[in-house]
Amino acid sequence: MGDVLIALDKKIAKEYHEAATHTPEYPCDYGEMRRLRLELQELCGITEVEALNVLTDHNVSLYISLYNYIDEKNYGGTRADLSQGMHYLEIQSLN
Repeated sequence: MGDVLIALDKKIAKEYHEAATHTPEYPCDYGEMRRLRLELQELCGITEVEALNVLTDHNVSLYISLYNYIDEKNYGGTRADLSQGMHYLEIQSLN
């Protein structure tokens, strides 16, 4: 069984940004901010820089659009579309 990813959307981005702003480390990548960044990366399958930008509320709409485009090209729909609106996509391992 592969990894389960959740599509990055405005709600997730807002929740993580709000959590990040309440950390003493904000906007630096250590401590609680680092934990949030790693969690967001694993949850949505985004890169380190993208996750940091989401936590600091930079380029969020761009990343949402980008990953929706990638999903459309690779899978014929967005992660949300493929799971009938639940925002999940199971990516099968190539092994």
